[in-house]
Amino acid sequence: MLFRYRDLPTTLPEASLKAGDKSSKRLRAVTSVAEAGPDELHHCVSTFIRSGHARATQDQYDSIERFYIETVSSAAEAFPVTGRTLGLFAWAMCKAEYKYSSISSYLSAIVSRNGSYGHSLSKADEFQLRMIRRAAEKVTDAEIRQMLPLSKEQVVQIGALDPTRDDPSINFFLVAIYGRLRPDEGVQLNRDDMALTTILGTSVAQLTLRSSKTDPTGRGQTVIISCVKDSPASGACEPHCAYHRLLTIYDGGGPGPSPLFQEHKERVPYEELLKRFRATLVRIGNPY
Repeated sequence: MLFRYRDLPTTLPEASLKAGDKSSKRLRAVTSVAEAGPDELHHCVSTFIRSGHARATQDQYDSIERFYIETVSSAAEAFPVTGRTLGLFAWAMCKAEYKYSSISSYLSAIVSRNGSYGHSLSKADEFQLRMIRRAAEKVTDAEIRQMLPLSKEQVVQIGALDPTRDDPSINFFLVAIYGRLRPDEGVQLNRDDMALTTILGTSVAQLTLRSSKTDPTGRGQTVIISCVKDSPASGACEPHCAYHRLLTIYDGGGPGPSPLFQEHKERVPYEELLKRFRATLVRIGNPY
């Protein structure tokens, strides 16, 4: 392929685009813009600008943007971003009991995405944004409680909530706990990111992370999860065993690109999983 962005149209034959042919390159650059429709050109340029971020950052910003649009679109135009829409977004997240760190990072992501669309905040909007952050910090600080680390007994309790291994949320929680995964790493896993293999004579599940905070280029990091009872061949393991939960998911079939943790054949949204995790912590007596 000659182009990285294949959506752009061209009328020039490939034979005329030989290396060093500056006039052909110049003509192709000009016609790429001239022949594209406004909507098509906007899409291509927006995609090009966003590609400056690492793949993991792009995916995270896309998710936050969708959340932002869903939240504010019933009351205001989502873009260009204004102090009012940022305030509306932050207020809604405060009502939903998001932590200040999440609210602050989400606001930064939306401002960044707004800039990638060619918009900038006015002085008044910037002032409102500073006040929004202060207000959100005050509201959330009044309700923040230090989350206690999970004990072994509480991990066992989480497994006991779903002894049949059918709940995708519980599956996700236990795999994330034993694999020490960040929530955004776990939620992006597909079925073909998992493999059953043998290490030092023991059957294990191997997960390949397609993106992570410590691997922004997406080259891939692996996580190994084994059976809690060292009995991978046993079908009657403990409900909190993440290996046997992964084994159940793997045996369930489904195409390779399908989400590893899914509900009604759809990936369970990141925000929904966090909401369920908080509810689960309350059920086992570990308030967040």
